Amino acid sequence: MTHLVLALARSSWGETTLALRIAEGLRRAGDKVVFVIHRALAKLFFATPFEIIVAPDIQGPAFDAFLGHVVRGEKPNSIILADFLMAFEALRRREAHPQTLSRFSVPIIGIDTWHFPEIGDRIDVRPDHELTVAPKVASHPFRLVPVPFIRPSAGCGVQLLPEVLEPGGIRRELSLPEGPMATICTSGWQQRDSGLAHMDRVKESLPRLLDIYLRRLRVPVCHVGPRAYPWTLDGRYHHRSQLPSLTFSRLITSATLVVSTNLCATTNTLAIAAGVPVVSVINDHLGEGLEHLDYSPSKALAQWAAEHLPLYRFRMWPMSGYRTLSMVLGGNPYGALLHPVQVLDERRFESTSQALLAGEADRGLRERYLGLVHRLPTPAERVHRYCRLST
Repeated sequence: MTHLVLALARSSWGETTLALRIAEGLRRAGDKVVFVIHRALAKLFFATPFEIIVAPDIQGPAFDAFLGHVVRGEKPNSIILADFLMAFEALRRREAHPQTLSRFSVPIIGIDTWHFPEIGDRIDVRPDHELTVAPKVASHPFRLVPVPFIRPSAGCGVQLLPEVLEPGGIRRELSLPEGPMATICTSGWQQRDSGLAHMDRVKESLPRLLDIYLRRLRVPVCHVGPRAYPWTLDGRYHHRSQLPSLTFSRLITSATLVVSTNLCATTNTLAIAAGVPVVSVINDHLGEGLEHLDYSPSKALAQWAAEHLPLYRFRMWPMSGYRTLSMVLGGNPYGALLHPVQVLDERRFESTSQALLAGEADRGLRERYLGLVHRLPTPAERVHRYCRLST
């Protein structure tokens, strides 16, 4: 079989990483996988075995014609969207015809990162804005619901644990110190200006707070992201640009702790699969002070709060995702493995992080969760089933 994967959104690094995991399973099953990608994603495919076709910067009928040419050339048995939300948003931006995909008479399989049957047709990507997908997405019959992240009991769930690569000498290759190390990752969308004053304010303010918190951990910190922060951490700050996927996977496996600012980041899943603990910062506090804390804040936190509060609620900084991710992770055993900490609770952040750095994570909780995941079908099994059903 041949499968065509569409990864057309420039900011869909996480979604495309999921698609790469699915593609690897299909490849091992003997199938051919071809990616049509936005040029900004090309670095992800370094040292991978997949053919990529970079979509030209065209719109409307010209893009429809380009996609038709690719489909006629590859003759795929399925078209896989990475993912529903990103694919439809990318097609909208390219002014593609609504029937662009359905006209090809092959099953359209969507990676349903958010499990739309559960959350509805809206995602609160910003505190003041929701993205809406077509209502029919929730009832689309051909879906791949990634577990981890979505609860294991979800319909159309597939086991999507990433392959754990041995770190080898990755720290030496990247000129990083040995020993305990915290790793924090930021995507391009987390560091770019949004043009919205309140979001850009929060985008700039949280790293300043993390600078305060990370100083107290007294371990080297590796930050992987497009742009370095003005952190020094007494010489313990090490910035590396966004890395090829295989290199990045080895780096995460070598970490002692992952600090996350996004509950739905694929980095979290990679860390959990590798047995690397995760601490996540979230925010539920809307006030302008720190009176809700049951202890006196440090001078550094109090000064930061005076300059940067109020915040809005978030689960995926600097966006929001509060409603959506509260639904997705409520009662979901995956959520407990993320060790969420309120961003203004400096003592909880420090105590949780120090405990995890010392190896005090609940390994039984992780093993029980992974057992649930392994009971699910693989993506290749479900894709092949969808292809059979459509013939």
